[in-house]
Amino acid sequence: MQTITMNVGDSFVVGGSTVVQFDRAGNDHIRLTIDAPEKARLVRGSAADSADIQARLECLAREISEDVSALDAEESKELIGAFVSELFLALAKQSQREERRQKVVDGIAAAKAKGVKFGRARTPLPDNFDECRQAWRDGELSLQEAADFCGMNRDTFRRAVRRREEPAGCAAP
Repeated sequence: MQTITMNVGDSFVVGGSTVVQFDRAGNDHIRLTIDAPEKARLVRGSAADSADIQARLECLAREISEDVSALDAEESKELIGAFVSELFLALAKQSQREERRQKVVDGIAAAKAKGVKFGRARTPLPDNFDECRQAWRDGELSLQEAADFCGMNRDTFRRAVRRREEPAGCAAP
């Protein structure tokens, strides 16, 4: 765990907005103010969620300040330092996760633009597939018989027929 030394009046700013501020609320009390509406909007996106997050942060700040004010000054500084360390570590990890997720999305998009196919490769159709397909379409074989001659499941045979018979411009990716 990392420890941050703070003085009354110190504040931490993230993205140009004050996120955490420490003030003296009395002789033996320290007030912790958490204000991050911009971060809340970035995390959730809608105003209703932002207000909910803001309310929860304010409630958390009140609880922390009540609990910390009951402690002596040295002990409260340690606890607040640990809290702020964890808070900023969590923000940093969240930022890293978002960056990693975006890199993955960008990499997938770039690979698809180059024509890379994802997923398991289709097994090649048997040599007698076209003859069995035509015999099934002509009514000479049942679906099950045609699939059995090809060594396939009925549903697999039907999907393969559909893929083979669909127009080239409508082929699924």
